[in-house]
Amino acid sequence: PEVREAVASPQTPFVTLEELERTHLARVLAAVEGNRARAAQILGISERTLYRKLRGEAGGASGSE
Repeated sequence: PEVREAVASPQTPFVTLEELERTHLARVLAAVEGNRARAAQILGISERTLYRKLRGEAGGASGSE
């Protein structure tokens, strides 16, 4: 999946929480060279939760509210 940089600009002063989370997950994964176990540890979540967030499943990064 494409990762878009979550950056506010004058045209779009805010980003969604989902965009911010997705960007942060991508940065952490890049910093640990794709090591999901280490990324989950840094993020303070389980590997299963990280996997769900990456896939965008319910209870992960994109829940419907």
